[in-house]
Amino acid sequence: MQQTIAPQPISAEQKVIALSLKFPDEVPSKVAYDHMPLTQLNDLLFGTQYNPYTMDQFKKYGTFNGELAPINRTLKNYYSEASYGNVKVSGQVVEVKMPHPYSYYAIGQTYGVVSNDYGDYTMALLVQDAVKTADAQVDFSQYAVNGEVPNVFLIHPGTGAEWNLDPSIIWSHKWEVSDAAYYNEYAQSGVEPTTWDYEAHKITVDGVKVNSYAIEPEVGGDLTGYLGAVDGPYPPQVGVYAHEFGHVLGLPDLYDYGYDSEAMGAYTIMAGGSWTRYPNAEAYSGNSPVHFDAWSKIFLGLEQPTTLTSGQQPFTLKPAATSKGVVKLVVPGSNGSEYFLIENRQQAKGTFDMGLSRYGSHGLAIFHVDENVLSRNFWRPNEAQNSFQSRKQQVNADPETGETHYGVAVLQADNRWDLEKNNNRGDAGDLFKTGQVFSPSSTPNSGSYYFSNGGGDSANYTGIIVKNIKENTDGSVSFTAGFEK
Repeated sequence: MQQTIAPQPISAEQKVIALSLKFPDEVPSKVAYDHMPLTQLNDLLFGTQYNPYTMDQFKKYGTFNGELAPINRTLKNYYSEASYGNVKVSGQVVEVKMPHPYSYYAIGQTYGVVSNDYGDYTMALLVQDAVKTADAQVDFSQYAVNGEVPNVFLIHPGTGAEWNLDPSIIWSHKWEVSDAAYYNEYAQSGVEPTTWDYEAHKITVDGVKVNSYAIEPEVGGDLTGYLGAVDGPYPPQVGVYAHEFGHVLGLPDLYDYGYDSEAMGAYTIMAGGSWTRYPNAEAYSGNSPVHFDAWSKIFLGLEQPTTLTSGQQPFTLKPAATSKGVVKLVVPGSNGSEYFLIENRQQAKGTFDMGLSRYGSHGLAIFHVDENVLSRNFWRPNEAQNSFQSRKQQVNADPETGETHYGVAVLQADNRWDLEKNNNRGDAGDLFKTGQVFSPSSTPNSGSYYFSNGGGDSANYTGIIVKNIKENTDGSVSFTAGFEK
């Protein structure tokens, strides 16, 4: 049975509350640093200008190789650009003095885990204390939709475990309080609860519920030296916030949870693209997160693709960072559950897709989408191996998800399969450029994971072709797309 996923268009107005946590003790760090002022954090999330390089500890990062660091990299600006001006993020950051020390919450210690599957089990206690304490200065009902706050950002002192894998600090994540409370009960008792009232374990304040949260660090770098050398502090950058807010809006991670591969790599903010940067130096990691991939934009209602099921048409697409434009080629026989998406990705000056410059990537991005995988494993659709030349089903399924290929894959024009082989997050050969062809006989080819339209020599022949590709001097790409027969 072919399964499809319906888009979930997001609201144009996104109101967000963020809590900057201060503990009676200090979080683990071997480096002394100044805490981020509320004005800077408010600028990072809700401003149009964010300039941490005025702070003494970050002045040395104000320029790199003679070039000024960009100062427009904010959450508000990211979502405005990625939505082509249709989504407005607003809100405030308030400081919360936590009632217990950081050590009280036993992050990564007795019961905790460092994992992208979920946060530490004890996070339910931390979030509850943060929200209850903040209630004196925040009217949470102003941020609620249908009686529940869609998300609360928590900003914790120090760095995040995503920088260095240190189990004593928090790994940035998005989760639900009711789920965290369930696992906390399970971990402490050693007995899995047979029943659980998830609604009862949500936090109630100002007549509304708080359940979903996302937590991120105050600064970047390996401040604990867990991997050896200490580095940082670096200015907090928008990438992690924008990625986690993507989850709040309903998007899954598009990286490989098992870290056996790079999955979509640098070509979406929901994978390694949350860490892209400009200029290309570690202090700027995450300051230029790339745009959502074409599938994510369609799912959020930010794009309406031009869909072909037969014939051929010429197209000219402007860069996805500045203009709408996606072509969808549906695999015959799939009932719309399998298809290819085409968009133009360029290092458009001044845009967030400048983050692609680190990898030298530009050209037509072609994504292979299987909504059957997304239907079965929506929250981890790319936990699978995908490197098989024929594009047919693999024999070996992923032990965690049971999947044999990605839900959303990047077709790499150079046919090296570096993303699948975990070789890199992207390179100059990945996107299709002038003179290249994507067809049933090219490498990689346009074969289906399952179906054939009855033509050609291959059992998974689709007839899908993208040809006459030409990158134009204005950044647009012209091409012909459709079906051979």
